[in-house]
Amino acid sequence: GGDYDSIFYGPPRPSNLDIQINNGDAATNSRNVTLNLSADNAFECRYVNEGEPWSAWQPYTTTRSWTLIDGFGTKTVYYQCRNEFGEIDSDGGDYDSIFYGPPRPSNLDIQINNGDAITISRNVSLNLSANNAFECRYINEGEPWSAWEAFVTNRSWTLTPGAGTKTVYYQCRNQFGEIDSDGGDYDSILANV
Repeated sequence: GGDYDSIFYGPPRPSNLDIQINNGDAATNSRNVTLNLSADNAFECRYVNEGEPWSAWQPYTTTRSWTLIDGFGTKTVYYQCRNEFGEIDSDGGDYDSIFYGPPRPSNLDIQINNGDAITISRNVSLNLSANNAFECRYINEGEPWSAWEAFVTNRSWTLTPGAGTKTVYYQCRNQFGEIDSDGGDYDSILANV
């Protein structure tokens, strides 16, 4: 008889896996991203877009180019590693998500009556520009915002009654409701009405 015990001797399982898409950015306007990766005791790793099959096992690396699945919306990439004996990390891997869609509007510019300093009419023209704008809205200082409207480069507008400096604010958003990161633009004009 007798008694015996056995123990496996070999490298530890991978641990402390971490994946970040584009250094942890919240959004991207490109399907081509960089996976920033880390893991302890990793020999090989694999990756997958949610809803697709896993990639082949590949040697461990700290960065990797990756293409997100097509279609706008939140995209999730999963990451798994194994050691030289094929033992997968005990937590089952890690994942990160990023929003993929059109970029936020940028470079907004509004000019009242082509940048005139003075007007003698409450009815003015707004000269507008923006990159990546889908819808925009407008407001006279002290009043509620207008409804969201399709982006245009020129729009008629009515200033608030009375003489004095009048300020009009301008804001745009993309197809997913993301507002320009600067919060919009504004212009002022002196009204002698």
